[in-house]
Amino acid sequence: MARFRNLATEADEEPQRAPLEQLQDRAISLMQKFISQNTSAAYETGVNTFSAFWDLNHTSKMQPVPEKVISWFIANCFKKGLATRTVKTYSAGINYWQQEHGHKSFAEEFRLSKV
Repeated sequence: MARFRNLATEADEEPQRAPLEQLQDRAISLMQKFISQNTSAAYETGVNTFSAFWDLNHTSKMQPVPEKVISWFIANCFKKGLATRTVKTYSAGINYWQQEHGHKSFAEEFRLSKV
């Protein structure tokens, strides 16, 4: 312990555990620094579009979002005539949002290409 004290003089004598909410908030803050404002705005549009779809078709929101619901959303986007690129951006936004909230990425499950 003395060696640690000599090497880390600024460390707390009695370290406290950080509440998980603070750690999650910090993780979200760090993640947001890695994307541009334009990307963030596009992702937000995708999440809002998905949220509207969810509200119209489901009574309760679950986290993480079930993969089948994401596939229904993607099918709905194509049914509405959205471009593949737009659907990819929306999907990336939903995936990013899920990761921000501590859930597994679903990117490996969905590979979109021109239909």
